[in-house]
Formats: sequence, C-alpha cells, structure tokens
Amino acid sequence: MTLPLSYARAVEEIARFQVPQNIAQAVEELQRLDLATRLLALYRIFFPNEWQASTAPWLPSHRSPHSPKELEFFQLASERLFPLAESWLDEPTPLIPFVPRDFDWWNCNLEEWEPAEQFLLSLYDRGFWGEEFLEQLGLAPCRILSAEEIDWRRLERLCQNVPPPLSYLGEIMNLIDHTTGSLFLDESWETGLCLEWSEEHLRLLSRHWATAEAIWSKEAELSQWLDRSPENKQAAIDLWNQASR
Repeated sequence: MTLPLSYARAVEEIARFQVPQNIAQAVEELQRLDLATRLLALYRIFFPNEWQASTAPWLPSHRSPHSPKELEFFQLASERLFPLAESWLDEPTPLIPFVPRDFDWWNCNLEEWEPAEQFLLSLYDRGFWGEEFLEQLGLAPCRILSAEEIDWRRLERLCQNVPPPLSYLGEIMNLIDHTTGSLFLDESWETGLCLEWSEEHLRLLSRHWATAEAIWSKEAELSQWLDRSPENKQAAIDLWNQASR
C-alpha cells in the first residue's frame, strides 16, 4: 500500500534525525558530518553566486549519503573544475573522486589506435613497428631512434624552432611517456594517488585538468596534420631523429 505523500515525507524526515545506537554508528555519523561540512565550505568558496542563490536542502534523505546541496556542488565541480567520478559518490568518501585519463598503450594492440596514434606510438617505441609499417605509410625505410636514444630537452628546443602543429611533437610524446606534468595524464590506477577534499587540492586538480585539455587539443591538431600526407610523417621522423643524445 502506498503511503500518503505527506505521511511518507514525515517518516523520511524523522529517519534523518535518528540517534546513533552504538559507538560505530556515532563515529560514522560524525565522519559524515565532517565531510558534509567540508563539502559545503568548498561549495561556498568556489561557487559563491550559486551558493547564495541555492535553495537546495542541507540534509540528505535516507536514500542518499549526500544532501541535495552537496550534490549541487558535485555537479558544479564536474562542469567547471574537472570531471568527478559519479560512481564514487554513492558512498561518503574523504577522497576527491578524480579519475586519471591514463592510457596504458603497452597493454594494447597497435590496431586499436587511430592511424596518427599508431604512428606516434611507433615513433616512441620501435617495438611497435611492423616490418611493413613504414611502407604502408608511404614512407621509405629509415632508421628510427628509440625513446632511450632521445635527448628530451633537445627535442623540446627543436620543437620551438618549427611551426605548429609539428612543434607539438615533444608535448605529445610526453603524453605517451606519462611525463606531461598533469596528474590526469601522468597518473594511473596503479599509482593510487589519493587527494582529500580541500581548497588546495581542488585548485591543483583544476589546473591539471586545464593542462590536460590543452594537450589533448594539440594532440588532435597534430594527428590531423600527420594524417594529411606521408611527407608530414617524414618531417616528424626527421625532427625526432635530430634529438639524439
């Protein structure tokens, strides 16, 4: 039998104020309140106008570990700071649910990538080169330096002397090497980086997300350029080989 809305709502409201029955429940409730306090403080710091205009309830329902006001904050953070892993928000956690966008290319087959990505991965790791790969790209056989033979600082300097998007080559190889300086690109599930909710960590991750987006934009531009002609791929090979140790 469906309860009348007003009665059901009353039961729900009462359930939110149940007193903990033991020490474990009391500790859990105190931890939840501490987290809620931090989340709402961050909401007010990062989105003051939305905070001022918000009419969302402060307290959670018995069906959710977070209040509607906390959920508002999560949505704003995902839209304006960096994406949050929504599945992690099903339970209260003191850790920011950010997900590294790492790609463990060494665990994949070359065919799983787009043509320009195949070329860049093969440039970075000669183990990806098939015997006929250069010929398939319309390139003449030539020696390709391995990543271990590259002077990365020299590659960076060389990239500064060529026009874009070829000038992005060094940054994109850093993406493959997981040395971009962005937590979203360099970290992986294996590293297990954990950051607690704080203003400092949110600002840090927001900056790193902006860096990641800028690198992805350059990767897309470079990939389109490489796909246009074998000559462009050869120019990338030549630039890479010039950066020998």
